[in-house]
Amino acid sequence: MNKIKLRYALALFLCLTSGIVHSEEKALTNTWNSPHVVLRCTNVNDVQWTRGFWAKRFTVCHKSMIPNMWQLLRDPQISHAYDNLLIAANLKAGRHRGPKWLDGDFYKWLEAAAFVYGITRDESLDRQMDKIIQVIGKTQREDGYIHSPVVIAQRRGASQADEFRNRLDFETYNMGHLMTCACIHHRATGKTTLLRIAQRAADYLYGLYKRSPQILANNAICPSHYMGIVEMYRTLHDPRYLELAQGLVPKQASSLRLPRSGADDFTGT
Repeated sequence: MNKIKLRYALALFLCLTSGIVHSEEKALTNTWNSPHVVLRCTNVNDVQWTRGFWAKRFTVCHKSMIPNMWQLLRDPQISHAYDNLLIAANLKAGRHRGPKWLDGDFYKWLEAAAFVYGITRDESLDRQMDKIIQVIGKTQREDGYIHSPVVIAQRRGASQADEFRNRLDFETYNMGHLMTCACIHHRATGKTTLLRIAQRAADYLYGLYKRSPQILANNAICPSHYMGIVEMYRTLHDPRYLELAQGLVPKQASSLRLPRSGADDFTGT
């Protein structure tokens, strides 16, 4: 009898642990395939606050913060963020307004919306994201480059509207947040609409890295693209993205003499 109980217990343990191994494929950070991490995330929709302080804060985020931020981001008199995307997508006339990093800030809001949707399954939020993603897709050039200030300038025929002319244009910053947002959106919704846009942007950066690695090195300000390209590798398992992630780390980082475990954590992703 004890042997039977032991077998059942062992079978249950194996089922549970095997589920844990793959339980973060839809997590905020997907490191289920990394042999070096100590703590792992749960899937986006595996845990919910049901009562108490944090449950109330989450409700405020869902019902007030997400929609209020959307109103601010879409208001051309306040933010210009969504307006810039509409103009870049040729859906509205005008010029780029506001700081060059507005695209990235908009993607960060969209990432939050996707995460909230992953927990609430709010259909209105899902429909809203679908419409926004259609606009984002129309801002992207055929070669995968996506950055509203340059795209708008080029479509207006402006001179000296080249890519990566100034590191303070925050092009890689914006693309990095797009990639992270796309991975979260994919895990929360199962859709690949935004992921395909991010994939083309990642492919563009990889091609640039192979042709002119110094250009990317010179534009590594607020390097969200480090994190974004790693998350793209974790999501799509394209070895080029891991190669790009390793190549993006500045050469001077090698002088820090990181411990071997730190290097292993990076290569294992």
